[in-house]
Amino acid sequence: MLYVGRIAAAKSVEDLIRAAALSDDPWPLRLIGVGPAKARMVRLATSLGIRDRVTFAPFVSDRGELARCFREASAVVLPGRWETFGLAAYEAAASGGSVVCCETAGSRASIDGLAQTFPEGPHGGPRSPGAR
Repeated sequence: MLYVGRIAAAKSVEDLIRAAALSDDPWPLRLIGVGPAKARMVRLATSLGIRDRVTFAPFVSDRGELARCFREASAVVLPGRWETFGLAAYEAAASGGSVVCCETAGSRASIDGLAQTFPEGPHGGPRSPGAR
């Protein structure tokens, strides 16, 4: 699974990390980007016991390299329920990647048919619908 974007609370990256921890299938999670919540997300992955499955990579400025990342991922996930535009969804779909985003994401209407969706859930905690 791949997330590309700002590592910030509003992007619901915490929900994505918690979902990885809850999964019976130990899939790897790769987060590409920088942001104010990065250190907290590293601590969260560590405290949930999945730090070995979660990798953090810096912003990728090379378009060709980023397109390869999108294509090679099992899925590109945009977990943010307040996502206003979702450029990563467009880029991933255009690169041939599999995209999944929250059904409230602003980009959903434009990429409908090119992305799977999931319902929004309340932020926080392993029992939240968003985490499931």
